[in-house]
Amino acid sequence: MHRLAFCIAALWVAAGLLPAAAQVVDGIPALKKWNQPIPPLALKDLQGQPRNLKEWRGKVVIVHFWATWCEPCVEEMPALMQLKNLYRNEPLEVVTVNLGEADSRVEAFYKKLGVNFITLLDRDGDAKKKWGVGGVPMSFVLGADGRARYRYFGEIDWGSSDVSTKFAALTREAKRMQKSATTATGTPISDEKKLARAVGL
Repeated sequence: MHRLAFCIAALWVAAGLLPAAAQVVDGIPALKKWNQPIPPLALKDLQGQPRNLKEWRGKVVIVHFWATWCEPCVEEMPALMQLKNLYRNEPLEVVTVNLGEADSRVEAFYKKLGVNFITLLDRDGDAKKKWGVGGVPMSFVLGADGRARYRYFGEIDWGSSDVSTKFAALTREAKRMQKSATTATGTPISDEKKLARAVGL
C-alpha cells in the first residue's frame, strides 16, 4: 500500500496537482532552494550503529531518501555514487536513508549496483514523516554550517552543470569554514564534531 501511495504522489506532482520541489535549468530538473529548520535525524546504520546528523557538521551533506522498489531510485544511484567519488577529497558526505527494508535487501542491492553509502534505516517511517517525504527518491542538501540549502523530489541528474555549480560553491564555503576554524585554534581540525564546536555550530 505504501508503494502505491508514493507512486500516486509522484504522478500528482507530475500532473501539477501537487507542488514539485524542483526547478528547471536549460530543460534539466534542478535543485530547488530550501530554507527550513532541519528536522532531527538519528537512526541506526547498516552495521547496527546509532548515527546522528550532527556527526557530519562542517561538511556539505546530501540526505537522500530511497527504497529498492523505487525505479527512479535505482536509476539514479550510480550517478549519486559518481558524485560521491568525485568529491571524495572534499568536505562532502552522502547519507542515504532507506525506507523500512531489511538490511540484507539493502546490502544485496548495493552489491548488485556496485555502490556504497552511509545508509541509515528508517524502520518505522518516523524520519520520513519528520522530513516531509511524500515520495521517493527525495534529496535534501545541507551546508557545512548545518543549514538547509536545497531539496529535490524525484530522480535528478547528479552530474548536471546545475548540480556541479551548486556543490562547487558549497564545498568552497565548507573549506573557508575549516580554514577559519584552523586559524582560530592554531591547528588543523579534521574531526567534524571538533570543527562544529570551533565554528560555533
